[in-house]
Amino acid sequence: MSDVRTRTLVNLYIRDRLYIVYEEMARDLGCSVDYLVNEAMRSYARQRNISVVSGEQFKAEDFNYSASQIASAQGSEILPLFLWFNGQRHMIDIPRFIIGRGGENKRCDLVIPDSNISRQHCAIIYDQGEHYIQDLNSTNGIEHEQEKVQKRKISEGDQFFLCDYPIKFTYQLDRTFS
Repeated sequence: MSDVRTRTLVNLYIRDRLYIVYEEMARDLGCSVDYLVNEAMRSYARQRNISVVSGEQFKAEDFNYSASQIASAQGSEILPLFLWFNGQRHMIDIPRFIIGRGGENKRCDLVIPDSNISRQHCAIIYDQGEHYIQDLNSTNGIEHEQEKVQKRKISEGDQFFLCDYPIKFTYQLDRTFS
């Protein structure tokens, strides 16, 4: 099994027309073609409940790492936080993770393609050992327990709403939300 620290550059050949479509989508969403391809591959693997490492197939339970093991394996001092949105888990292991609809040169790490979501709606910020959610002057704001919040520390199991979209957080690698 491959080491989780290992990230290698992989050459991927995409037919010209498909690559042009990815470029257009990336421009519209404010992200990179690499991000779109990675998300497409991740979604494909999730649908089949597999992960592919070095040509071998593994089930999700084969990757049973603790959050601290993941943080140290990635050479990061950031404790990973897992965001659940639309039935999918996203690992947040960077100091500033942006959520929004993207577009017009607005880069987002999680894109929610809805006009009610601001281009850069909110950020998940890691500061001095804690994760916070912060509104980025969005039009419709963030709600937690039916109250608008500007900035709030994220605790285990917290659920926030961006418009009608729930996002849930956990520090536990094996916790899932329905």
